[in-house]
Amino acid sequence: MQNFVQDPELGPLLLELGRTIFPLQEWLNDTGHYQPDDAAALPWRQSPPLQIEDFHVLQRLSAMIEDGADEKLRQRWLKIAAAPRWMEPLLPYPSNWRGARGLDETPVFAPADSDNVATTTEELRTRQRLPRARREFYELCWPWLLKSHAVHPTPDQQGWVDYATQLFTDTAAGWGKEAPVKSSDFMKRLAKDLAICLLDMENPTFSDSPADKYRQRAVLMEAGEYRSRANSYSPRDVQKRVDELERQLASKLGE
Repeated sequence: MQNFVQDPELGPLLLELGRTIFPLQEWLNDTGHYQPDDAAALPWRQSPPLQIEDFHVLQRLSAMIEDGADEKLRQRWLKIAAAPRWMEPLLPYPSNWRGARGLDETPVFAPADSDNVATTTEELRTRQRLPRARREFYELCWPWLLKSHAVHPTPDQQGWVDYATQLFTDTAAGWGKEAPVKSSDFMKRLAKDLAICLLDMENPTFSDSPADKYRQRAVLMEAGEYRSRANSYSPRDVQKRVDELERQLASKLGE
């Protein structure tokens, strides 16, 4: 299922799960967390309520899946895992070289086991965790998500919370134990990818208008993070600001 954004069943389902994982308006209404100084004037704090779809998350997620860069990385990792010494120095006695340094004689390359891979699945027969590209990972998940939701009623927001909780805990009906991806792994990956979409400063689905670019930074600003990819924060940039401040102060004090 390639175009899940336009799919009449999968698209709305993913949006509802996203709203449940990231209830943005509830977060903004919670005065217990950081509040921007100009909170009352921020346009997204006005009606209508802020939702994840305001950040075009499904469109951005689709672009991330279609990018394919992680598939090239996966293929390279599998090649190294099959022959780890391919990356080792060309030594006449590699086992002795490793042993002298307190290393196992046989090297192992296992980025999935060390949680250094964004997307993994557990191979059903060997229980080995394998790196996956987003496309492959999500396409394994879509049929099971639809099957699971078909037998789980979600009449209201509490129903969605219950359903999301069951997916996170591998207890959702319809998501069989024989599925190639656990529902908890799917939800963790979905939550991470949606977070990337919410924080993304290069989301091409936003227009170049100042208002759109400003709104694109809403989640970052609400979290107290005013730095962005377009800003400069090197020591040289800081020195420029300091020099400019000193010039302005000298000008004012000299008046």
